[in-house]
Amino acid sequence: MIFVCTALLLLPFPLIAAAFSWRCITKYSSYWKFFLFLFVYTIFVFSYIITPSYENDLTRYFQIVDSIRDLSLGAAAETMNDGLPVENLLFWIVAKIGNNHLLSAVTSSVVYGITAYITLDYAENEGFLEDAWMVLLLQVLQFSFFSIVNNVRNVFTFSIVVLASYRDLYKKKRDLATILLYLLPCFMHKTGAIILLLRLLSMVVRKAMPLVIGLIIFLPSVIVFLYDRRSMITMGGLLGRLLRKIVSSAYNYLMGNTDYADTVSGSKGQALIRITVMLMMLILGLLCYLYNRHCKSELNTFCFLLCAVVVATNVFETPAYWRFACAAVMVCPPAVFWAIRQGDNLIRMVLTGYYGLAVCRFLLDILYTRSRINFVEYIRSSFTNNVYTIVWDTIKCMLR
Repeated sequence: MIFVCTALLLLPFPLIAAAFSWRCITKYSSYWKFFLFLFVYTIFVFSYIITPSYENDLTRYFQIVDSIRDLSLGAAAETMNDGLPVENLLFWIVAKIGNNHLLSAVTSSVVYGITAYITLDYAENEGFLEDAWMVLLLQVLQFSFFSIVNNVRNVFTFSIVVLASYRDLYKKKRDLATILLYLLPCFMHKTGAIILLLRLLSMVVRKAMPLVIGLIIFLPSVIVFLYDRRSMITMGGLLGRLLRKIVSSAYNYLMGNTDYADTVSGSKGQALIRITVMLMMLILGLLCYLYNRHCKSELNTFCFLLCAVVVATNVFETPAYWRFACAAVMVCPPAVFWAIRQGDNLIRMVLTGYYGLAVCRFLLDILYTRSRINFVEYIRSSFTNNVYTIVWDTIKCMLR
C-alpha cells in the first residue's frame, strides 16, 4: 500500500519519479512491478513533451494525423494508402482524440516498457534481481531516446515481436495472444515482416551457422537480386504489396537513394555512432555465442542473429542498422546476466568495454541531437508537465 501511495504522490513530479524508480530497483528489486510502472510513466511524459523543431519523421507523422482528423477510418486508410491497417487504426485514434503528442508518447513508452519487463521478469525467474539495474542501465544507454520518439513505428513494431518471442521462447506461452503479437506488427510497419522472418530463421541458426555468415557477406547482393526481380512478386493483395515494399525499401536503404541518406552518410557524428554500435553488437554477439556454449537458449540465439543482422546492415547508406540493434538490446538479458555473474577476468574486461561503449553511444547521441532539440526548453517542460497536464491537454483537444 505504501508503494501505491508513493506512486500517486510522485505522479505530478516525473523527474523525481524517474530518480525514485531507479532507487527502487537498486534497493527494493523485489518490487520491480512498481518500478516498472514509474519507469514507463516517466518515459511517457518525457516522450510527450518533445516538440520537433525541424523536418523529421515525427513532423511528418503529425501532419498525417492532422490530415485524417475529420475522416472516417476507411477514408483515413485510403488517404494513408500504405496497406497497414494496424498503423491506420493507431493514427486514426490519435487523430480523433486530437492530441498528436500521444502518438510518440504511447509508442516510446511501449518500447521501453517491454524492454524493462523482459529484463526484470527474466531476472526474477532466474534469481538475478539484484543485478537487474546493471542490465537496465546498459539497455537505456544503448537506446537512442530521441530517435525512438522520432521513429514512432519501426522500433515500436520490433518491440511487439520481441515481446511475442519472449513469451514464446522463454515463458513457453504459445497461445492466441502470442500469435497476435507476432502477426499484428506486420500490419504496423513493413519491417514487421522482416523481424518475424528473422525470428523464424533463428530456429535453424544453431544448426546452420554458415547461414549467418552468408547473411553477413551476401546480404547486399541478395537485396540487389530481389530488387531487380521485384516485378516477379506477382501475388496479389496485401501480402504482395507488403513484400514489394520491403524489397524496395531495403534497396533504397542500401543504395541511399534519398536526401536523408545523403545527409547522414556525410555526417561525422553518424559515422562515430555507427562505429560504436557495430563494436557493441560484436561484443554482444560474442557474449551470446559464449553463453550458448554454456547453456542453450532459443532467446539468446535470436539475440545472436539480430547482432549478425546489425553487422550485415552496416553496408547500408542509411542507419537502418540501429533498429535491429534496439531489438538485440531488448533480448540481451540472458547473455549479459551470465557475463555479469562470471568470475573470468577476460569476460569481465569484455563486459567493461561494452559498458564503456554504451556510455560513448549515449554521449554521442546527446551531442548529435543537441542541434535538433532545444534542451533548455525540454528540461523546463519536464518540470511543468505531468499526467494531470497531459490529461487536461487531451480534454481540451477533444473539445475543440
